[in-house]
Amino acid sequence: MVFAITELGGKMLQGFIGALGIILIICAISIFFYRWYIMASGIEVIAIVIKTDTKPADAGYKYFPVFQYSVAGKQFETKLIFGYLFPKYSNGAEVRIFCDRRNPKRIIVPRDINRNAIAISLLVLGLIIIGLLILDTVVS
Repeated sequence: MVFAITELGGKMLQGFIGALGIILIICAISIFFYRWYIMASGIEVIAIVIKTDTKPADAGYKYFPVFQYSVAGKQFETKLIFGYLFPKYSNGAEVRIFCDRRNPKRIIVPRDINRNAIAISLLVLGLIIIGLLILDTVVS
């Protein structure tokens, strides 16, 4: 009886870990799809970096540029959600961005390494988890 409970617990854990791997892969794909969607159907504008907010981080500070731009005659200011480990843009710099047509406060910076790194990390981690589960099933 104890063996059956352990076996059931192991299968449940494998199922949970497999679901986690699938969720990570779906999150990564949704980040890639969202970036593609905004860059394909969004509005391309030139934004001006008006300031850079800083917040303490483990390795010093994180830098969050604030962009000012105009869409259809309306002014917007948007701060990036994911900061940089070093100041990427100086104040007054012009940066090409893409805005969501339905909500211009949502922007994509085409060469934003942070968001790409997050999506790639989630995808790789999800694939490793699924691969290890498949390998465990084949070996068992």
